[in-house]
Amino acid sequence: MRLLLLISYILCLFNASGQSYEYYLLGRPNSFEFNNALRDVGRAWQISFNASGSDVYDQTVEAMQRHNDSISVLLSKTKGENWYADLLQKANEELKQHTALRDKIKREEMYMCRQSLLSESYVLIECKEPTKLKRKKYRLYLIGNAQTSSVRKLETIAVYCWNGKQFKLMDSVSRNLPFAFPVNGIN
Repeated sequence: MRLLLLISYILCLFNASGQSYEYYLLGRPNSFEFNNALRDVGRAWQISFNASGSDVYDQTVEAMQRHNDSISVLLSKTKGENWYADLLQKANEELKQHTALRDKIKREEMYMCRQSLLSESYVLIECKEPTKLKRKKYRLYLIGNAQTSSVRKLETIAVYCWNGKQFKLMDSVSRNLPFAFPVNGIN
């Protein structure tokens, strides 16, 4: 027990020096779309989220909660007392933008042609933070299971870039996922 507290304390010291914070999501899983938005906002805030599953023991959940409490104290110093509410508000704003982009891409013919090749499809969205004079850039990854494959494996079959006005097909070669697939987890 003391060892766990010592490790948490050491991690907190390293995190205070500008490194990314690690925060555990406890309870029921969020939707795929919300986790995708939360991942983008968390990256901008330098917070990585880890979901705990139903296979986690009570002692482990209690240790995660203590870890979250120590991280919360650190974040409240840099982001303010209501940092978590602010984070969720930003994630919901990002989710609205993601939803609008998903709705727009689904009306594009270049998307519909490729999407029809999949038995199950998702659109992962990656947000690139804006520079001083430019707006946010978004990359959309069409992922899913190819209908022709007998192996159930998610893969990227198309990458689109959104420039604020239109979509541009960047890549259409089948490849591995660009980042971990956040269904119940948020890697």
